Amino acid sequence: EETGYTAEHITKLTTIATTVGFSNEKIHLYAAEGLTPGKQHTDEDEFINEQIFSWMTRSKVSIDSPESREIINSDQSGLKIYLFVKKSDGEGTDFYYMGKVSPVAWEETTIRNDKGQTLPIMNFKMKMEHAVRSDIYEYITN
Repeated sequence: EETGYTAEHITKLTTIATTVGFSNEKIHLYAAEGLTPGKQHTDEDEFINEQIFSWMTRSKVSIDSPESREIINSDQSGLKIYLFVKKSDGEGTDFYYMGKVSPVAWEETTIRNDKGQTLPIMNFKMKMEHAVRSDIYEYITN
C-alpha cells in the first residue's frame, strides 16, 4: 500500500510460515496486475531513499504553527536540523546520528486520535546533506 500503486487484479499466491517452532507468524504472498501509479503513502517516519527521510511531527501541528514555520524557514533563519533515527521500537533506546538535513517538501495532513477526533499533523520530507552510506541504509531500513 505504501507504493501508491492501485492494482486492477490481485491473486493470492501462497502463505509462508516464517519461523516454525519459534513463532506462529505467517506471510501471505500476492501477485498484483494492472498497476496504476498513484500518490505514495509512506509510514510515519522512514527513509524514502538514501538521501530523503519522511518525518511526521507530533499531532496538533499545522502548517501555520510556529514549529512548522521555523522548520520551513530554517534555511533563512540559520536553524540547523540534525537527524537521529532508531532502527525499530523493539531495539531499545539506541539512536543513530545520520547527519544534517533540510526540508525540501512539506504538507499538512490529518490523523485521528483514540477519541476519533481529527487532528492536524505535518509531514516533512528532509534531504540529507550527505547521502547515507549504503550499508548503514540497509541496516536501518531492513
